[in-house]
Amino acid sequence: MDKRIKDGNFLKNPNTFENWFDAEPLVQRIKDSQTAFDSATLTAQRDDAGIVLARQFYYLTPKLLRVHYPDVTMAETGVNVDNSGGMAHVIQKLRVQAKGGFKEAGDAGSNKGQITLTGNVDSINVKKYSAESAWDEDEVAEAQLANRNLVEEYITAQNMFFMRENDEYFYNGVAGGKGLLNNAGFVSNSATGRASAFTTGDALFNEIAALIGDQRTAVNNIVAYQANVVVMPIDVINVAQRLNLNTAGGTTKVLQALKEAYPEVKFLSSSKCGIGSTSVTVAFNNSAESMSYRMPLPLTVGKIIATGSFNWNMQAKYRSAGLDIAENQSGRKLIGL
Repeated sequence: MDKRIKDGNFLKNPNTFENWFDAEPLVQRIKDSQTAFDSATLTAQRDDAGIVLARQFYYLTPKLLRVHYPDVTMAETGVNVDNSGGMAHVIQKLRVQAKGGFKEAGDAGSNKGQITLTGNVDSINVKKYSAESAWDEDEVAEAQLANRNLVEEYITAQNMFFMRENDEYFYNGVAGGKGLLNNAGFVSNSATGRASAFTTGDALFNEIAALIGDQRTAVNNIVAYQANVVVMPIDVINVAQRLNLNTAGGTTKVLQALKEAYPEVKFLSSSKCGIGSTSVTVAFNNSAESMSYRMPLPLTVGKIIATGSFNWNMQAKYRSAGLDIAENQSGRKLIGL
């Protein structure tokens, strides 16, 4: 078994992965699967002579080809993953704001010299998700012939769907809720043109720089709210990587220039941002004061249960409420880049 999988290190990310998984039981499930893999009875090898003879004309390449999917980028944004809430169906948060001020000595005007605290309560619904995988002894044995651990592959598949689903919820919301790309509270700018149509790098640089600048101006450069992440469509970042900033002999690419101009900003891309006139580029702040991703129950993989003499079942579950945006001015969108 891959040492990273055996130790559970494939679950960890320097930003937020520790809050995505109930890692200890998940790692135990992987170790259990290795034990089952090692002790499986190779019934498929005990075929009659005719079948074995026919197999001699087949060759199974040792390289297992897998279907690949676009990268999951939510974890790379550094947005806080909040596991509070437990089994609650609704999570509420309270934002407190101080109002009022001091008064001039001798000023007897009403409501002057009073400082009060006002609170705003907001709520977000939690959804429960579950999945299960089932297999039998023959499937385990057949997979072992190809030097594959079938149970471990099921655990990996459950994790993959979990990550892809939450990436979708992060960008587009849970069950019709608001996500990073469709939050109506974010102010939207319109791009002057498509990135793919720009012939000069400075035009693309200026579009993204203006987005960052407009967002920061709107929040008065308050560090807790000013943009430190930009997520753009895949075709836009590809243009930014190949287009020179200065067409008069310069070699600096647009993306490199953006990183040098804004070293505190992380520039990412996602397939969720779309393409063309409806594409969305978004600049936002990833602090918990601005937004959090609510996941009251991280991915939890249950025990491997025998459902018969030769059959097994493994269930997994998690609870998610999606992206909880506390400050609408912490993000700003650019449409149609």
